[in-house]
Amino acid sequence: MMKKILLLFFCLLFALQCSAADITITDDFEVEVNKDALLAALYEADIPSLRKALDLRLITCEELTRYYLERIEAYDKTFNCFITLCDNAIDIAKERDEAMLRGLDEGSLFGIPIVVKDNVMYEGYPTTNGVAYLRPNPSTQNAAIVQYLLDEGAIILGKTNMSAAAQDAICSTNASGLQTFNAYNENLASGGSSGGSAVAVSLNFAAAGIGTDTNASLRYPAALNGCITLRPTLGRIERDGCIILNYSRDTAGAITRSVLDQAIMLDVMTLGKYNFEENLNAEVLKGIRLGVLSELSYPIEGSYNREENDLDNEIQAAFDNAVKELESCGAEIITVSMPTVLNDFYVNSDNNSRLYSKLEKMLDDNGLDAVIYPTYLHTPHYTTPEYLNGKSIYDLPYICNCAGFSPLTGAPEIGIPIGRHSLGAGISMEVLARKEDDQMLLDIAYSYMLQYDHREPSPIAPSLYNSELPIDLHAFLMMYEQAVISAEQMEIASTQPPETIPVTLPPIIEETELVQPQSEPEPKKASAISIGYYIIPCACILAGVAYVFYRRKKNSRLISDF
Repeated sequence: MMKKILLLFFCLLFALQCSAADITITDDFEVEVNKDALLAALYEADIPSLRKALDLRLITCEELTRYYLERIEAYDKTFNCFITLCDNAIDIAKERDEAMLRGLDEGSLFGIPIVVKDNVMYEGYPTTNGVAYLRPNPSTQNAAIVQYLLDEGAIILGKTNMSAAAQDAICSTNASGLQTFNAYNENLASGGSSGGSAVAVSLNFAAAGIGTDTNASLRYPAALNGCITLRPTLGRIERDGCIILNYSRDTAGAITRSVLDQAIMLDVMTLGKYNFEENLNAEVLKGIRLGVLSELSYPIEGSYNREENDLDNEIQAAFDNAVKELESCGAEIITVSMPTVLNDFYVNSDNNSRLYSKLEKMLDDNGLDAVIYPTYLHTPHYTTPEYLNGKSIYDLPYICNCAGFSPLTGAPEIGIPIGRHSLGAGISMEVLARKEDDQMLLDIAYSYMLQYDHREPSPIAPSLYNSELPIDLHAFLMMYEQAVISAEQMEIASTQPPETIPVTLPPIIEETELVQPQSEPEPKKASAISIGYYIIPCACILAGVAYVFYRRKKNSRLISDF
């Protein structure tokens, strides 16, 4: 009986805890979720959590699609992320919902809204390459990578803005003059040419985005907007249906808010050949050997635009801090030098094999797994007409390290957030490795960000929904599943009859018998099992409460930082 009472007590306490998070257990033992609280938890959610919410039928594909479209409607007029919004997105979402009802919902991206850069073909919609008047007609086919997304159940929300013909890296301004602005400061540059996708993902306009990279077009805008992207080993991602600027350099890639999402997207875009998500290793930094490439990380006296006054102090400080964080994760870090590297970028621009040989030699000679350096070194750019005041954006200082090794050699390189500039823009570092070491780069980013996650949501495009207990979707789903278990246990306990305790009457004592004095009964000693009945539920309750308050404290700290 005591066991059942404790179980009911635990379930009731959990129900009260869930109530604070807008998850309640009804008198009929049904678990109900406040929809606004769930929508609040969708903010910054990763792809696996979104898929789980869909699988649990807490939200439909249509509702999830409308959630992102609602954010676009509320905020995009400030940031200009899109050239085209796809008017079939809701219909596709409804089709996905019907398929789920029939059990046909396999696919890692099933029901997940994605955005695509407008130099990647999506059937039925123009692919303008940032120059709409040259390509006004709808595409008649899907790019290979778009077809792979659709085959996995994704929903394409829109075609994102980009610099005209992918020619500008500083910002993403198309031929009509529409400029995409930074997710953290609407007066700053977004970076280009995949700025529309980077800002859209950062602002939670979609779960993930597709971009392309000739020189820096994935990694630079991802850095400025606090996102993760891997420029893969050249040739790993099919380019059919993408408008190519340079056949020896161009690759498509994904822009995401987490490394896990990056691995999932790359698995889809490579047809699962490499099992990136499955092989993620959170322990890779323990014992790995990394080299800080001096010429791309620190001032160079007498060098054009890389002297001490040319480099931004905040970016230097963020990178120095990231190096210490990597060391605290177990990485061994040394400083290495390639004195001719900047000249090599120009001399070897058409001889990729020579430059790659130099990179390999530097790695081999120093026993390195990879090299690291800041993504960019200049102060983030203000690019509104008021700030430019008639100047060209090409007059602005531009020191972008990610336009060198990876595009020129075909070696993979990943960009990882390491902080925010006081002006608002994100700051990132690049990790460059040998060809085919894409998995190791994902592992490095994954291991690092599990300990030091510098990704931050935009303070100027907050969630449109609020909850009494602000937690992320992963925690929300954990609480929901625990509530379901509690409801089931409560229902079982309520239907079982109470235990009957047998009563034994004392023997009749004759009056002639002497009454012996009764000794005091020895107190019963609690067994380990009976103590466990008390300790385990209490521990579960305390753990749950501690976790909830930890998440609340973390989220409030993020909000206070803004």
